Amino acid sequence: MAKIGKERGYLMIVERRQGGLIFGAPEADVTEEIIKAFDDEMRKAKK
Repeated sequence: MAKIGKERGYLMIVERRQGGLIFGAPEADVTEEIIKAFDDEMRKAKK
């Protein structure tokens, strides 16, 4: 699946029946941005 995703330029391939992610391009991973935004909001809320 990763080979097909890369060759065709897909950001993600999702399994339809169970909703699982089969392939995710590294550039589509926004985990660090989400964690930073969450942490920033939590710091603001504590003030």
